Amino acid sequence: MANWHRLTEARIRKAEAEGTLSGLAGEGRLLPERPGDALIDPSDAVGYRIMAEAGALPEEITLKARLDAARADWQAATIEADKRRHMARIADLQMRYEIARDARRKFLRQAPAPAALRLDPGPSEAVLAPAMTGPRYPDLIARLPATVPFTGPEEIERVQGHPFRARLGANENVYGPSPKALTAMQAADAEIWKYADPSHLDLKTEISTRMGCRPANIVFGEGIDGCLGNLVRLLVAPGDPVVTSEGAYPTFAYHVNGYGGTLHKVPYRDDHEDIAALFAKAAEVDAKIVYLSNPDNPMGTWHDGATIEAALEDLPDGTVLALDEAYIEFAPEGTAPRIDPEDPRVIRFRTFSKAYGMAGARVGYAVAAAPLISAFDKVRNHFSMNRSAQHGALAALQDEVWLGELREKITVANERIATIAAANGLATVPTSTNFVAVDCGHDGAFAKRVLEGLARRGVFVRMPGVAPLDRCIRVSAGTGPDLDILAEELPKALAEASAPVA
Repeated sequence: MANWHRLTEARIRKAEAEGTLSGLAGEGRLLPERPGDALIDPSDAVGYRIMAEAGALPEEITLKARLDAARADWQAATIEADKRRHMARIADLQMRYEIARDARRKFLRQAPAPAALRLDPGPSEAVLAPAMTGPRYPDLIARLPATVPFTGPEEIERVQGHPFRARLGANENVYGPSPKALTAMQAADAEIWKYADPSHLDLKTEISTRMGCRPANIVFGEGIDGCLGNLVRLLVAPGDPVVTSEGAYPTFAYHVNGYGGTLHKVPYRDDHEDIAALFAKAAEVDAKIVYLSNPDNPMGTWHDGATIEAALEDLPDGTVLALDEAYIEFAPEGTAPRIDPEDPRVIRFRTFSKAYGMAGARVGYAVAAAPLISAFDKVRNHFSMNRSAQHGALAALQDEVWLGELREKITVANERIATIAAANGLATVPTSTNFVAVDCGHDGAFAKRVLEGLARRGVFVRMPGVAPLDRCIRVSAGTGPDLDILAEELPKALAEASAPVA
């Protein structure tokens, strides 16, 4: 086992003068160890080329490690100022890493390979092939951390090595879709060989009669998440300001970051998104979009529609209100604002994932002025919704009896969650959704210990990501057996979280 030999400063300068190294960094350093490899040709040029083809230039390796560490720091940061500081560091390291990487590639293009670069001589006499360089990511993408807004319960189950006994963390409708929707989807499966109607006209027509708009005011996507992503793609260029609440639905922020927008956040006020503060911040930074969910996720609180209607007078010119109404079917009468569908200031989002029990089908839609909806055709995936999902969504809309019964079941489940919380000395936040924010009475660290204790006991719940919201755990409405398990395991998780640390 031999170390790679050292390239001397004198010989590097000579190689540079001959145009074979092209200003590469790493001169005079010990090359990485390659167990089992021995150079046949001891010339410095061959050794340097082998190192370059392996992507193993010392400076490049060091910068890549520092860049990965900076991205990890950015992902772990919870304070906006820290995130900005880490992002600036990432940008600097990324630039320096790309310079080193591109210099190596330039060298490989300019310097012809020796006739034979053989390693570890023996019967096989393996020949070292040029290294693959891989895809060249745009700078924006290269700077982004490899992360997603949510870790799925399935991934947690794989890590834990056991399934959850009660799945109460994703705000899914555990009662499922209307039987009529299931029948429609099963019937459509027989013709799954056909592409779905990319215009979604039948579904748009049904929704338009209920929303008081035209089919031209509606566009579909892969749940609200897909629609939000397309809106951001349409309106936000790198550096454009966008406003949301600190702790609000993270997938919106995920899309903004993915397209290079600059997020400006305002805190919640009394567990509600603060509309006045959101619109004031939008005016201050000249935001392209301001995001508001009503009812809210993760707290379950809501504003009445009249409040939102009045607040629109303060929405700055050129700013679009992205009104996320994923939970509107659970909310009290009057929660949905009365807004002209042709009002260019507002786009509202709704879904079949919650009240209609079709989260796995990925059916969401947006309602807005026809010119904005038409612009979605420039960027949307026209076949994003499969044929069965279209038929199921249409049947679900038409089964109003099932929706009414479902609302009653959710109300009963939410009341049961509040009762279980109270039995353990905990308060709950009033909700108009299919989940309840349970106040654990301490800080986020305590609530996280409760959440982790429940997970170990087979109960999946989630929690908000920022203070002071993170004093709560978020519990989705469940079946009777689900909530029996919660009632059994919550006291144990609370006791464990309260125990002194050894």
